[in-house]
Amino acid sequence: MQYNHVFQKLLKEGRHYNPIMKWETVTFAAVMLQILTTSTLSPIEEAVSSDIRAINIDYRLPTNVKPIHYQITLNPLIEEPVPETFTGEVIIRVKVLEETGSIALHYNDLTIQSVGITEAINGRIWPVIHTYDEVTHFWVLSLTNGGTFKANEEYLIKITYTGHHRDDMYGFYRSSYRDTDNQTV
Repeated sequence: MQYNHVFQKLLKEGRHYNPIMKWETVTFAAVMLQILTTSTLSPIEEAVSSDIRAINIDYRLPTNVKPIHYQITLNPLIEEPVPETFTGEVIIRVKVLEETGSIALHYNDLTIQSVGITEAINGRIWPVIHTYDEVTHFWVLSLTNGGTFKANEEYLIKITYTGHHRDDMYGFYRSSYRDTDNQTV
């Protein structure tokens, strides 16, 4: 059997393989195989316009700064002042691996109230300016004086923000359920 080595590895790791499949799984796999082999649609690569493929956007953050620790506080505002919102604060401890003029973070669908950067060891406060890229969702923090963040130094980035509870199960969203008395909670 060509996959025998996979099963042997599972057994060595103390994990078990159950070769019995449920009928629903087999049926689903057979239907998917039939759809994939009889489809007249072009491959996904051809369906994407050449303009979009030509743009090689990198959504990964640069590797010159490494997060060490996150301290996150979320305050859902269920009743007051606006029940569809929440406030939050994050303190990110980062280590600069290579000297850089900026620190990039990801964020989306938040309103930033304030941001501050301090040196982790001596508490020196660094005034920063920021820009935001709507495509990559990069929020780039740079020093106002054009200086650089030094290699092998640690910094604390403190951000306060507000956001909206979503209703599509994406991000920090609102949900409900029915309790034993059939009341929506």
